[in-house]
Amino acid sequence: MRPTLYRSTPSARLLALPPLALAVGLSLLAALVSLKVLDYVPQAAIEPKFPLLAPVLYLCFALFNAAIAIPSLAVALSRLLASLEISPEGITYGRLPFRPVISKWQQAERIHTINKLGRSVSTLLVRRELPGLEVQIGHYRLGSRTYQTVPLSDFEGWADGSIPRQIREFAPRLLPDSEIPGSHQAA
Repeated sequence: MRPTLYRSTPSARLLALPPLALAVGLSLLAALVSLKVLDYVPQAAIEPKFPLLAPVLYLCFALFNAAIAIPSLAVALSRLLASLEISPEGITYGRLPFRPVISKWQQAERIHTINKLGRSVSTLLVRRELPGLEVQIGHYRLGSRTYQTVPLSDFEGWADGSIPRQIREFAPRLLPDSEIPGSHQAA
């Protein structure tokens, strides 16, 4: 059987706009500030008290740009270019420029569904072969040592039922009939 490829939903792609706007905005701001700082280079070089002020400021803005804008751009690209491939062997979640999540069905642990801002969000939890990075910030946890996640409800085939049907066909333990999206809405 040939693998099925799914694209992210328009609403999931829309979530790429804030980090993309942040990346572009910060890049423009850093460029403008850097150009303004470079205007002062000849005066700063003549000034005996602060000859390195302009190059140091330029370097600070370049580092700020690299630390904030580039990761924001990477997050935006991962949302815009996300893909999900389902086959009898397993599932592949592509999220350029990050490493894809490639899993056999035996590694898929469970489908976790939560209500987020009035929207039901379903995520496939895939057991990691090696422990991953987990960062605790107050009450929030970023990442997971145990699982990689695949945001199933961010793809076009989730709401219409084609992704759940394929999951039930290849890994029935993950999605019993009663938990198929849309099955409870029809009643």
